[in-house]
Amino acid sequence: MKRFKEILRDPFSLLLFILPFIFGLYYEFATYLAGAAMALCLGVRIRKKKEVWASRAAAPVLMTAACLCYLIAAFYAVDRGMAVAGFFKMLPIPLFLLLLMQYSGKERAKLMEIIPYSALGMTVLSAVLGLTEAFSAIFYSAGRLGGFFQYSNTFALYLLLGVTVLLSVETAFGKRFRIGGVFILLAGILLTGSRSVFVLTAFTVLYFMIRQKSLRCPLLILSGSLAVAAVILAFTTGYVENFGRFLTIGLGESTFLGRFLYWKDGLGQIARHPFGLGYMGYFYAQPSFQTGVYTVRYIHNDFLQLALDAGIGALILWITALVISFVSKRTSPLQKRVLLLIVIGSLFDFHLQFLAVAMVLALAIDVGNPEKIGKPRFVKGSLAVSGTACILFCYLFTAFFMAYMNNQALALRLYPWNMDAQLEILNNGTAAGNLEDQTVTAERILKQNSHIAAAYEVKAAAAWKDRDYTAMTDLFEKALENEPYELEAYEGYLQMLSAAITEESERENWAGVRLLAEKALEVPQRLNAVIAQSDPIAYQIDDKPELTLPSEYQIYLEKLKQAMKQ
Repeated sequence: MKRFKEILRDPFSLLLFILPFIFGLYYEFATYLAGAAMALCLGVRIRKKKEVWASRAAAPVLMTAACLCYLIAAFYAVDRGMAVAGFFKMLPIPLFLLLLMQYSGKERAKLMEIIPYSALGMTVLSAVLGLTEAFSAIFYSAGRLGGFFQYSNTFALYLLLGVTVLLSVETAFGKRFRIGGVFILLAGILLTGSRSVFVLTAFTVLYFMIRQKSLRCPLLILSGSLAVAAVILAFTTGYVENFGRFLTIGLGESTFLGRFLYWKDGLGQIARHPFGLGYMGYFYAQPSFQTGVYTVRYIHNDFLQLALDAGIGALILWITALVISFVSKRTSPLQKRVLLLIVIGSLFDFHLQFLAVAMVLALAIDVGNPEKIGKPRFVKGSLAVSGTACILFCYLFTAFFMAYMNNQALALRLYPWNMDAQLEILNNGTAAGNLEDQTVTAERILKQNSHIAAAYEVKAAAAWKDRDYTAMTDLFEKALENEPYELEAYEGYLQMLSAAITEESERENWAGVRLLAEKALEVPQRLNAVIAQSDPIAYQIDDKPELTLPSEYQIYLEKLKQAMKQ
């Protein structure tokens, strides 16, 4: 408890403890809030000490350069507006590294001890509150504990990092606290149902049992107790799915094969776009290159994601920084363990999209030996920069938090390029049936991002209403290029074509009828082309391509084909 009281007295330590509770700092608004808090802490520290400490060590410089690549990628990104927002989402990482440099080596080492307290607090609160009806949907998803992160896999990794710190640092924690803390965190990992982290946990526990004889007996008892408790809980409650997940770990499992499909498609894009697609570019452009049925915001591999967002250069810089830190003599065994766990976990998920995990990674980085800069002008300049950064982050936080709170109008007034907010307005317009307002929104969206199928569909509907059938077909075909596996989109296209053919027939515009009929007869060919380019893996996962038109559409097309021959 003495260490916890020390945490409460130090602003930076308190920040490290509290910030993970804010969705693990996953959402843009959460990272901007963290950036504002870090800038404020940095300014207060500099003002108090009247000096700035900075390091020329390779690792933090390279990581900062990798983050700056996000800004460079914005010039040729799929969505420039979101790419700039993504740069500011990454900016707290170098800011955090600079903040770390203001502390001595011993103080930085102690900061790692905060992780177990934060992990334990989140585990106990979310597990208990999640049992109530009011909080169940917040902390649990499909029976799996997602905690304050609301994502089971990354929450499990954070708990494992807490376990690693508890087992590595003997002097900072009492024996009872260590044993009890490890038990609670291991139980939390089991409740998450995360198979990848479960494997990492098993190896981590085994490692400490081999390395530290004093831990063998306690860890054996803890592991055995948890296993027995899990079995009893599963059979007494009748809920075995969560624990049964651990029995389905294998390379042939659907979620792993799905990841392999994401990676194959993503590698092709990295080869075609070596300088990156910008933040969120992979997600928005995904339908135009995917070879199977999936919709994922991130590629489930942080290293590939970095290359997709900011380019191969950023990936090389990031990996070099990690390697330098891992082999550095200044890096402690605990730092290397934490670094290794995050790197391995990041090969199969998007853990680093949670700034809370990226902050722990930064704690494991070799920041070298910072040097003091006490020049008054530099100190004043640093205060001005930190104050400006704090204000800017507060502004961005407000803009994106308004979008999170479904106040899209205010969100877009503050940051007009928030694509998620624009899409929400477009979808709301669809529900309301206001085609005129939708068209204005769709045009604005397509000026910023040319990969939004819904926007093309809205403009196609407007063209159909105006009887501009040439524009209608062109726009809907662009929509299909950006949603190739959506069978309902093809059906909607055929319905629109059928209505247009009827209209042109009544007007006795036979040339127009023929052109529209040819477009309708091309739909099965489009479907066959998508099937042909689908990866074989696409048929081995749960969500398989379903691109066979219903019988009524097939009959209609056959009749249309026969009529065209006459």
